[in-house]
Amino acid sequence: MKIKEPLVHDVPPLSWEELLSSEGKDGLIKTNPKKSLLFESLTFDSLKLEGIDLSDFNAKGCDYTNIIFSHCQMMNFTFEGRYLGRIVFDSCNLLGAKFILSSLNDVIFKGCNLSLANFASARFKNVSFDGCRMNQSFFESNDLKSVKFMDDELNEAVFFKSSLKDIDLSSCKISSMNVGLDDIKGAILNSEQAIGVARMIGVKIKD
Repeated sequence: MKIKEPLVHDVPPLSWEELLSSEGKDGLIKTNPKKSLLFESLTFDSLKLEGIDLSDFNAKGCDYTNIIFSHCQMMNFTFEGRYLGRIVFDSCNLLGAKFILSSLNDVIFKGCNLSLANFASARFKNVSFDGCRMNQSFFESNDLKSVKFMDDELNEAVFFKSSLKDIDLSSCKISSMNVGLDDIKGAILNSEQAIGVARMIGVKIKD
């Protein structure tokens, strides 16, 4: 799987006010947004956001393309129903983030906290989770064929109507997981995980 990374090169420093006047394009932002600013129905494009707190980010109906989020605080951030294309989330706190019904194309999550994140009915195309905490994350009605999990924590993650067939979870930490037999069937697991999953679905293992 080859993921297309954001096309963000030598973007100039930009304030949030300037970003609003430029219709959401082209800049490096290192300051927190003001609560009074409202971004509505914009496509944010060619941006790099570094070390900022987006808890009060007021955006409605916005899409996101060619963006690098680096070391950002994004707890409970909502991307619900939005388009994300060529995005990198690097070391971001996305605890409880909502990606319900969103469309994720060429998206990289690297070293992020995605515990309690909700991906119900999200559409994935070329998405990777690399070294992320994803405990109690929620997947429902997802096609995961072009999703890669590597060195992630998936303790108590939920996979419902989301087949893991041919998905390699062998490098991930899974002490327990909420998954049905139909969804886990065909997943690639290491021997320790396979024993744990067998117990989850009611198989009695005799030492």
